[in-house]
Amino acid sequence: MGISKLILIALPSIVFGILTVIITLQQNSFQEFIRKQDREEHHRENLRLTYQNYINDISNILFEKASNSTDHHRRLLEIRAKTLYAFSVLDPSKKSNIILYLYETRLLRSDLNPNERLDLTGIDLSNVIFNGSFGRPLNLSYISLANIKATNLVFQWCQLTSAILDNSYIPSLTISNTALTNTSFKRVYAPFSTIQNVFSHGNNFSGSNLSRMHYISNVYIPGTVDFTNADLLNSYATFDDKYVDLNGHIIDSSITILNARLPNGVFLQIDSSDLVIDGHAQKNCQSNRSENIWLSSGSLSTLEISSIPVSSSLNSSSCYFIGQSANEASSVQTIDLQKFSTLIDSDLAWYNLSCFIGCLQGNHSNISVLVNFFSDFAIPHEQYAAISTKTAPRVIANNETIPKLTRFVYLDLHYYSTDKTGLCLIDNIELRIFQRKKS
Repeated sequence: MGISKLILIALPSIVFGILTVIITLQQNSFQEFIRKQDREEHHRENLRLTYQNYINDISNILFEKASNSTDHHRRLLEIRAKTLYAFSVLDPSKKSNIILYLYETRLLRSDLNPNERLDLTGIDLSNVIFNGSFGRPLNLSYISLANIKATNLVFQWCQLTSAILDNSYIPSLTISNTALTNTSFKRVYAPFSTIQNVFSHGNNFSGSNLSRMHYISNVYIPGTVDFTNADLLNSYATFDDKYVDLNGHIIDSSITILNARLPNGVFLQIDSSDLVIDGHAQKNCQSNRSENIWLSSGSLSTLEISSIPVSSSLNSSSCYFIGQSANEASSVQTIDLQKFSTLIDSDLAWYNLSCFIGCLQGNHSNISVLVNFFSDFAIPHEQYAAISTKTAPRVIANNETIPKLTRFVYLDLHYYSTDKTGLCLIDNIELRIFQRKKS
């Protein structure tokens, strides 16, 4: 009985305490809700001010009179700096409005000199939507959006004529109900993209990653489209919800597919032409010079280009790259392999290097063709002494794989001799790219 009385006596205090806790929690929750509302309102106000200040600032800059090209360049740099800041805080809707504003003020026109355009390199346009309407498409002809970053970028009911989106990172791009003509998408990264109900003509997708791109419904391509060196792996098309063989459609049309990987993983056409300029030593043959074609390496002198009598049924040329006497000489040429990047990065690219090479005099003379592979930004990959000989001139060939990420190859015609009577030559240098057959 004593315990019951104690409970009855304590009960009001317990109930009061519980109610106090509940009320306090409710008050705290309500206050947190109010604070959250205030923060969101403050954030919206900051965004509004940022957007308004940006428009005012850019308008003031544009109204300034540029007395010369230096002033114009300074203005573009100032606008770029303000744009970078604004885009770091604004939402996609405001970003879309700003792009349209810059386009209307002719700062993003592809038909202007590049020095007169605003550089948007690195600008983030992720989730931005450019949206017109049926019967009133949004005209974005000649817009320049090169070098941007934009996941889930959308063009819907637009007119895209002679636009530029080169070198952009735009995965999951969507283009629908749009006239897409003579627009450049060179070297874009746009996997998992969707093209739907589009009139497409004369567009350039060379060097682009378009893997797993989905073509839906009426993608009408009446003219040529350039897919040179593009990666179309696992791209597919559906018309009326039925799968269509995109490989056959691409092959049977006027679409350019040189060095491109088709949706089924096949490289159907590889450019097998000789990539060496003046590998037969015909230019400047009588002047012993090869300026702007074969250059010197460091402090070394270049090999001479001259005509000497060589008795050989293997070579009918009269002009050769020549190294002679006790000397070290080098002639180099850089060859651009960027148009083979898809094949190279698929680990299927090989080179074939061949030349007529050898030494006529000198027991301690050597002549070589060195091959150096470089990625972007001149980062060296590997170096091979692909062909090297001390023997009499003959045709020598070398086949080898090209390392992934290679974008340039550096050919070095290298002569070295400690013999005063040394005399070596090279001619008919040819470099061709081919596809390694899978085992």
